[in-house]
Amino acid sequence: MKLLTWNIRQGGSAKRLPNITKALLQNSPDIMVVTEFWKGEKGHTLQSNLKDAGYIYQVTSQTESKENGILIVSKTPLEKKEPFTFKVPVERWLEVNVPEFNFDILGVHIPTNNSSLHDKKSYWNELKQYGSENLNSRCVIIGDYNTGLEEDAEGAPLHCRNDMKELLDLGWVDCWRYTHGAFKQYSWFSNVGNGFRIDHAFVSPSLKENILEAYFSHKERIETVSDHSILVTELSL
Repeated sequence: MKLLTWNIRQGGSAKRLPNITKALLQNSPDIMVVTEFWKGEKGHTLQSNLKDAGYIYQVTSQTESKENGILIVSKTPLEKKEPFTFKVPVERWLEVNVPEFNFDILGVHIPTNNSSLHDKKSYWNELKQYGSENLNSRCVIIGDYNTGLEEDAEGAPLHCRNDMKELLDLGWVDCWRYTHGAFKQYSWFSNVGNGFRIDHAFVSPSLKENILEAYFSHKERIETVSDHSILVTELSL
């Protein structure tokens, strides 16, 4: 099972959408979790392109046009789940079940420090609660966390890193760190050029031994197709 997550930056644009579609398809994932997905014309175009390529099962978070949401698409059936929480913006939290492989995916897009530190902390409180209650489930939490540990930041690390550490301390496993040890890579860079690894895939403890690989594709970020790198995670399911 190959999972992909990518923040496509404000829903893409008419100029960038062809390259966004191309990049998504070139990685040949089984399931994609796209953050900063926008409903409306851009979203419809992206969904249609992916459906034509075989990703016929598609679920979106409830968003208005020009509002950052989450799109999950798959070649295998998906079942949208009732939200675990109603305390965070619904467009930033999307849960699905994958019946064929008996596991859940939670797609996340945690707010930035700049949007609201209170909202970011509230989101993390809900995510930690979700992590605690789903510790014994077969589950992947994947997306744009806008958070990284000190070892994943150049310069001052981002807020809520201790909340991320608490999630890991519960037993959740950072797939990229699990497969790369102490190596450093960054998935997003600030305006002053500091790098941060803020795009993550965490699996519940029962899936730890199922991790095969996790890696970034930086080409798309370098070529400004988006401001984030693509994260791909492979599991034996």
